[in-house]
Amino acid sequence: ESFGPNIAAQIIDLFGRLLTIIQNSKKTAENAYDAEMLADIYYALMTSNLNSPDLRVAWLETLSLFHEKQENWEEAAQCKLFIASLIAQYLVKCNHEKLLDSFNFNSLISVAPNLLNEPELSEENLRRPEEAFQSEIWTVNGFISLLNE
Repeated sequence: ESFGPNIAAQIIDLFGRLLTIIQNSKKTAENAYDAEMLADIYYALMTSNLNSPDLRVAWLETLSLFHEKQENWEEAAQCKLFIASLIAQYLVKCNHEKLLDSFNFNSLISVAPNLLNEPELSEENLRRPEEAFQSEIWTVNGFISLLNE
């Protein structure tokens, strides 16, 4: 049975991801005592998943929870706002913007100006939304629920 020409590339990609997971798990265990380093590792994990919006959101949620445990409320809120900005980008770029007409996107930037420095959703993911955006959070209800947190 033929698996197609991309199977070798997919296997190599999978092994690379698994190696990254193992390396980052080791880093988190080694730095469990250093809250700032752990936050940096979680952020690096988020940025290493630019091609997987669901994983980006998952790592941002992990980072937000970590900040909450550290009672870094502003940092936790910044993570939530970053997630909200990603959802808003998705909804606008996938022509759901009419559902968000009453929301002022500049209000996110006014309270979280660092959002301007964060990478946007990739065009590749936006071309295949049914594959890239699996989580329930990528909806208007997910967006509103997140803002209510």
